[in-house]
Amino acid sequence: GFGPRSMVFDEVDAGIGGEAALEVGRRLAALGRVRQVICVTHLPQVAAFADRHLLVVKGGKRAAASTVQTLAQPERVHELSRMLAGVADSELAHGHAAELLAAAAAAAEVAAEVAPLAPRARRRPAGTRAPVRKPRAERSRASARSA
Repeated sequence: GFGPRSMVFDEVDAGIGGEAALEVGRRLAALGRVRQVICVTHLPQVAAFADRHLLVVKGGKRAAASTVQTLAQPERVHELSRMLAGVADSELAHGHAAELLAAAAAAAEVAAEVAPLAPRARRRPAGTRAPVRKPRAERSRASARSA
């Protein structure tokens, strides 16, 4: 397809939460089916929709370096739980995190089934224009002359 292959969103979800955050997560996941999407987020509702969850840990106040770690499924539940409750060992947040991941996975399955049925938008390559059609009167005069 045309357009950028990768898209980066830095806190695109700032100022939202709840159902709106879930919808942003759904839409970013849908975009991720046709593009590489990198999204910096602090919202567990958005992070739950990621195919790959990366945890960035800053090196401290004086350290200029940060570490990046790819999270496996159990670690994702732990991190989403921390994002939800502010503490990593909350049983209630742990259950909610698992529920968010399950809902995101179910939405991804439905989207994968529906995607082949959806019409694909046709876009022109950058820098090209649509063909210019002559007004109807000019077309009919041209065809009358050629006859």
